[in-house]
Amino acid sequence: MLRYSFALLLLMSFAAAQEPPPVATQDPLTPAEEAKKFQLPPGFEIQLVASEPDIAKPMNLSFDDRGRLYVTSSVEYPFPVKDGAAGRDTVKVLEDFGPDGKARKISTFVGGLNIPIGQYPTADGVICHSIPKIWKCSDVKDGVCQKREPLYGDVGFRDTHGMVNAFSPWLDGWWYACHGFSNESTLKSATTDSQIKMSSGNTFRFRPDGSKIEYYTHGQVNPFGLCFDPIGNLYSADCHSLPIYQLLRNGYYPTFGGSHDGLGVAPSVMSHLHGSTAIGGIVYYAATQFPEKYRDTIFVGNPVTGRIDHDKMEVHGSSYKAIEQPDFLKSDDRWFRPVDLKLAPDGSLYIADFYNRIIGHYEVALTHPGRDRDRGRIWRIVYKGDGANAPKPMPDLTTLGAADLVKLLNDDNLQVRTRATNQLADRIGKAGDDEVRKALDGTAFQKAHAMWVLERHGALDEAAVRKLAGDGDRLVRVHVYKALAERAAWTFEADLARGALKDADPYVRRAAAESLGLHPAKENIKPLIELWNTTAKDDSHLIHMARMTLRDQLVPAGTFAALPGLLGDDKAAMGRVANVCVAVKTEEAGSFAMAWMKSTPMDGGTMASFLKHVIRYGPQAELASAFEMARSTSKAPPREQIGLVRSRGCCRSGLDGVPARHDFIVGAGVLGPARAVEDVDAEQIMLEATGST
Repeated sequence: MLRYSFALLLLMSFAAAQEPPPVATQDPLTPAEEAKKFQLPPGFEIQLVASEPDIAKPMNLSFDDRGRLYVTSSVEYPFPVKDGAAGRDTVKVLEDFGPDGKARKISTFVGGLNIPIGQYPTADGVICHSIPKIWKCSDVKDGVCQKREPLYGDVGFRDTHGMVNAFSPWLDGWWYACHGFSNESTLKSATTDSQIKMSSGNTFRFRPDGSKIEYYTHGQVNPFGLCFDPIGNLYSADCHSLPIYQLLRNGYYPTFGGSHDGLGVAPSVMSHLHGSTAIGGIVYYAATQFPEKYRDTIFVGNPVTGRIDHDKMEVHGSSYKAIEQPDFLKSDDRWFRPVDLKLAPDGSLYIADFYNRIIGHYEVALTHPGRDRDRGRIWRIVYKGDGANAPKPMPDLTTLGAADLVKLLNDDNLQVRTRATNQLADRIGKAGDDEVRKALDGTAFQKAHAMWVLERHGALDEAAVRKLAGDGDRLVRVHVYKALAERAAWTFEADLARGALKDADPYVRRAAAESLGLHPAKENIKPLIELWNTTAKDDSHLIHMARMTLRDQLVPAGTFAALPGLLGDDKAAMGRVANVCVAVKTEEAGSFAMAWMKSTPMDGGTMASFLKHVIRYGPQAELASAFEMARSTSKAPPREQIGLVRSRGCCRSGLDGVPARHDFIVGAGVLGPARAVEDVDAEQIMLEATGST
């Protein structure tokens, strides 16, 4: 992992060397002047939607189901208001767009905010972040929210360009979001015991009613932007690691600290950095307003270089490899800072322009007098070239009945389909289920989205599940297993999911494996090993999902003891178990790791990870053997043997909920006469235990 972190730092340093100076020397331009500085491919047009003084610094964009645009607008950034005073920041609503794209009405929806970033509208208001919490703002009178209630908190704000961002509702009824760099947060529900603790970059999901919050992935440095593709893959834009990740649920991703769960970091989709270590906003283009060559490709904002970068996604099984394309948008105005992108319901692309001389947060002093606090722009890109499909305005979904919403489940824009799904699930409710069931005989889009509505209502029965699981379109089959994954308890579903591990389509196999990971059982182990064995090496995401899912099957008590009966004398299959056992935080896993070390030759790096695992989680009786193995097998000089057994704080209490190991080590007789725990430094124990003093 240290080697990976060093390589990551080298890559970042290379990118930083190519970045433009962090402080632009030019004077600011008016919006009209800035518009002339943009360069787009032939046929595309950029339009000004809004600018100062109507908005200040925009950071997060979102649309509501009426087609209105919401934006967080900040003048406080980068310094938060202190001592409970009201901030001057707002959430603005933009509407009544003219033929030139300009918003003819801009109003303040929520005021008195303190550096808001994440926000998304609800049926009766908006959920938004404002230091230090995620709030529900409602009780709208004269176009302004009158009521503010805490949903989750507190969000750390040591670093105000991180915090939380990119609130993204999905078909499953959860909202997905990013947690940013450097901050330490304990996000707890205001009404239940549900909570998570996050340090620096992570992604998470929460229920918009405030009832539950949970991790989605661990790591990344400063993720800023999320989006889904039609099949349900979630993508993030990250700063200081790689611009694009296709996220695997429960996966660990690169961080400055280099931590992971024992399986290593989840795979990436790219190795290039687009010439920058700062990325803001991401869009998977799932619409038809842009020409064919831009569909199912990814756009990311690059606020350092002042460009919109573009990647084509090359398929490798269920994995993608991002192939760098020419920049989609360039600007000769160094103040142009695209920090968020959104696919609009009409198929156009919206850009939040933080318009500023300075974009670096720490690269330039926060007190630098050149930081602009007032200017901000929002732009819209449409295609008007040969054969262009005119932007198709979305109808006001809040006024439509079930039948019309079901028709929109077949819309060619993922944004519209998703919104129609959530309208049916939340506003129409079970009263519309009969109409929704008709869509199960419709197009692939309609089947996939209608299935989610019924599942959220508890109305998707076994017969419907089995029929959809056998559908000829992989989109439908993938969504079946993603929906089944969310069920609390299974009956018939396990056999169905195990069978899908042999589906002809790798995305279906991956969705089935993910669902099995959330419903562990001994019977899943052998099929998952077979999935791993038969997956092409270039399908890195499916292999990693198989490994994570296999790990999850090994957590329940008694599973390791059952392995001989499940796998027989299949040494290769046991090797697959050994590969993931160091990610299972149980004493049984520690015992298995020790037994595997004794029976199987391994290199020093692998042995180090196994020894660390035994020291952390293995039974007390194995510790003396672990230290002796370190001494007898290492060819390194005595003091360097420490590397075989050092484990971050493994001799301190409280690590991952594991009891203190000082007394275990002392009791094992490794150090000779016992000494009080408080008198023994953890590293000194390691030095003495390996004979390195």
